[in-house]
Amino acid sequence: MKAIIFDMDGTTLDTLEDITDACNLTFKDYGLKQYTPEEMREKLGYGFLGLMKSCFPETMQDKCEEAVAVFSKYYADIYKNKTKPYDGILETMKLLQERKLILAINSNKDDYYAKELVKVKFPGVSIAACYGKRKDMPGKPDPSAVFEILKELNLNKEDVLYVGDSEADYNTAKNAGIAFVGVTWGYRNKETLKECGVENFIDRPQEIINYL
Repeated sequence: MKAIIFDMDGTTLDTLEDITDACNLTFKDYGLKQYTPEEMREKLGYGFLGLMKSCFPETMQDKCEEAVAVFSKYYADIYKNKTKPYDGILETMKLLQERKLILAINSNKDDYYAKELVKVKFPGVSIAACYGKRKDMPGKPDPSAVFEILKELNLNKEDVLYVGDSEADYNTAKNAGIAFVGVTWGYRNKETLKECGVENFIDRPQEIINYL
């Protein structure tokens, strides 16, 4: 392995509380129910539009794109407040760098937020490429962003391990034809990941070293 592509939300960063707070402010504007972080956990992984679609009732699905804009305004003010790296992830990423592995991030979070969080939440870690959700590129599980990362960093499929916490991550790696390992500390439980086909797991960030 020459490189590792990490997911962001639920894998490297715990973003759940900031996303839940912004969602609840949005839902209040539309007269919808408020969610706890635990209720929100299973709804993450498919970008902001996917999040709105999973929370809005069938009778209000036509409001989802509008709600993304509302959500984004709230999220822009708070997205750095409670978001933090998972315990051990920064130390592990630094060890991987010492072993000359290239590190990249592929996220369904809007590209602006993904890049801004890389700047402030990964001190001492060099992220060679960070791809978030873009208008000109489909999100996960489409493998387009992975192929762009491979091209940008001059890597082959067999050079790369994909590390993620959701079925969207697993299917992205599968569609791209690269190896995958699932993390059990994120927004999906192990049984959910097993059901979608994940076979290899790590329970702590430090286990990436042994897995490699």
